[in-house]
Amino acid sequence: MGLPQALGRLLRFRRALGMMTGRELRSRVSGTLLGPLWLLLQPMFMLTIYTLVFGFLLKVRFRADAGTLSFAQYLMAGLVPFLAFQEAVQGATGALLRNRNLVQRSVFPAELLPAIPAAVSVVNTAGCTERPPV
Repeated sequence: MGLPQALGRLLRFRRALGMMTGRELRSRVSGTLLGPLWLLLQPMFMLTIYTLVFGFLLKVRFRADAGTLSFAQYLMAGLVPFLAFQEAVQGATGALLRNRNLVQRSVFPAELLPAIPAAVSVVNTAGCTERPPV
């Protein structure tokens, strides 16, 4: 099966993808004290730590007249997509192994399993914690 066929199957099962993505997001924040707010605060904490270390302590600048705010914006522009990609790849690699029982069923589309962590990563990066539109 080629990429167009796999994408077509994902489109055909988009409702299941949306439901499973929402379930994964809810399970991720269910035991936390801050709930869905944690999905937004965690990358902000990381950005703050990087900005403090590299912007204030090490005084990293791209130009001599540039301030810490421009460094933080530049850092966020690169860090947020990288974190989303990292989360998607790490989640997708283990998705087939974690859901071995679903893969063995012939009617379940195995393409959904790696797509779920990727969709969760996209929703998490967008700052949206509600169920994605289907």
